[in-house]
Amino acid sequence: MADDAENEEEEEEVVPEELIALLTSDAFGLRTYRCNAPPVQPFDGAEDEAQATLARVFAPGPWRIDGMRERRSANHDAIVKDLEEKGAESDYAKAVCPFSGVTALHACAINGYLTLFKLLVDVGKCDPTTCASGLATMMSSRLERERGADAKWMCKRRGHKPVLDFIKSLPVVEEAQKSLDVQLVSLNKVHHEAVEAAKAKAEAERLAREAEEARIAAEEKKRKEKEKAQRKVRDEIQAFDHTLRQKRKALGELDIDWKTAECGQEKSLSLLEDEQGTHKQDHNRFNAMKKKAEAVDIGSEMKKPEGLIVPTRRQNFSTVASAPRRSLDGARRRGAGGIV
Repeated sequence: MADDAENEEEEEEVVPEELIALLTSDAFGLRTYRCNAPPVQPFDGAEDEAQATLARVFAPGPWRIDGMRERRSANHDAIVKDLEEKGAESDYAKAVCPFSGVTALHACAINGYLTLFKLLVDVGKCDPTTCASGLATMMSSRLERERGADAKWMCKRRGHKPVLDFIKSLPVVEEAQKSLDVQLVSLNKVHHEAVEAAKAKAEAERLAREAEEARIAAEEKKRKEKEKAQRKVRDEIQAFDHTLRQKRKALGELDIDWKTAECGQEKSLSLLEDEQGTHKQDHNRFNAMKKKAEAVDIGSEMKKPEGLIVPTRRQNFSTVASAPRRSLDGARRRGAGGIV
């Protein structure tokens, strides 16, 4: 495959420097549309034999810009004589520029030599539909590109109406135009279908782009809402953690004996039971808050408050819960009976 690629590169057409010079300088005067444009001499002083022959055709004779005098080559009589003697074998009928593809018929179309143009068609058997392949880059519309740089195109560009009218009247040109019209209808249809397909593709891309933008916007909105929820839950966690720390600091380690000595057994047990109830509330609140935190992917941040809830107090509460209830009941009876 690499060899094929190299071969394709080698086969790429290289534009001759001579042709580049002719096109760059607009030597043929075909760059823009003109009206009765003055004659040109693109091959003046050429050394190539074909170009030298064409230079003799291009060489202008006397002419007037107002078109009152027929344009003729300076070598008109010599060229006519050679064509009448040799016909299609004349050097003028066979000469072709090796770089641009321009022929003597093209030269007459470019400079407006009507009589010589007719003679080249009728006697020299030159084809008026022949294109100058080297001038293809000068085509500026789809119609021109399909028809090519033929004599008709050159006459239009140069504004030589008498020559153009004669070309249009030729049967071979009329037939070529009909064929071209059929091709243009097909091309226009293909072009229309391509345009519609491009529009449909562009619309599909627009819808896909809008859908993607909507998806990104929705994800961004969801992300912001999640961050907002996370901030709210974090604030709640921090407040809960602070409350637990304050409780732990205020209560310290529970001492049943100290409470009993200070408040009496009944009061101390009642206080401890209240603390146990508060602890259960904190534990339930912790579980609910943990679920909320996990719902917004910050469950790991519940580790700090979790360490303040378990396990020390549970052990103390278990001790309190396992204390003989009979001691408390006996104390109550003694208090009721007046026993100190």
